[in-house]
This record gives sequence, structure tokens and C-alpha cells, in this order.
Amino acid sequence: MFLPEGYHAFPEHTIQSKPKLQVDIVIKKDNKIIFLIELKTNLGYDRGSVGKTDNISELKVVKRRQQIADACQIDKKNVIFILASFGNVNKYFREQFWITSGSPWSSRPIDLDKRNKLEPFNFIYPLFNKYDPHYFYKSEYKDIDPYKQYDPYKKYNNQQLAKIAKDNICTPFEYILDLITNAK
Repeated sequence: MFLPEGYHAFPEHTIQSKPKLQVDIVIKKDNKIIFLIELKTNLGYDRGSVGKTDNISELKVVKRRQQIADACQIDKKNVIFILASFGNVNKYFREQFWITSGSPWSSRPIDLDKRNKLEPFNFIYPLFNKYDPHYFYKSEYKDIDPYKQYDPYKKYNNQQLAKIAKDNICTPFEYILDLITNAK
């Protein structure tokens, strides 16, 4: 919906039939695949290795990126992974995207141009710091306390949602759109 005219997104698209290889989102322009996106809630399946191995090429996420780039014959720089959050991996992984030193109020994303440029961090884009109301804390959102409410997933008003989103955005969605439209 947010892509410019001429770009088309295909969810759960099969890019290879034997062996079957499917990508979460394929972006085409002029009927040619130009960009691939894998969507993950988190990187939990590969968390044991990230930051703990010197052999980056052995990481499942790095292998997967190369595999789908090769299958589509596109440059791997046009293959990204979007995570809902950088959580559930490890402290080293989180520190590649988010600054947590100091008080919770000084917590913020690392500027996009200052992020680690090495694999796998150069192609992983977490959208949020926290996105689940279960992990919001009273000290951070004084007017929201999910632990004292019967339903921690209550409907928040627009003002609360705007503040939570602004405080927790790690990678702006507009940046992802720029990556797609700048793909060659």
C-alpha cells in the first residue's frame, strides 16, 4: 500500500519449486524481483549463535539470506530481515540496535547510519524496542500499568499508543521503504 506506483508486493511467494523455497514478501518492479523481505517475530531460532561465533557465514540467518538471494539472482544487499523486536536474542544483539545506558528515559535507538555494518547486523531491521503491552513498565509509562489491570492487553487510547510507538521505534518504516525503492 505504501510502495510507489510500479512496485508490487507478494506475500508468502514461492521463488523456487524444487526444493520449495518461499519468501515472506517479494517485491517486484516491472515484473522483476528486486527485493526480498523475511519477517520474524524475533531471532530466537538463531539467538544462540549471534555474537558468539567468529564464523558469521555459519549463522542460519546469513545462510538463509544468501540462499534466497541466489535463488532470485539478486544482490544479497536487497534481502533484509525485519524483526518485530530485537528482544529474545542476547544482550550483544540488542546493543547493536538500542542504547540502554542510563535511565529508562534515555533509552533510544542507535542512529541508522551508526549501526554495525557487518553481517548479520547490516541486513536485520528490528521495528520496535518493545511492542507487547506485557513488557511495558510503570516507570516508563506512568499512565499505563498493565500489571494492575485485569487485562494487560486493554485498548489504549490514541495518545497512549502514539507515545508508546514514538518511544519504542527502532527502525522507522519509512527507512524500509527507502531501502526498497533504492534497490538496484
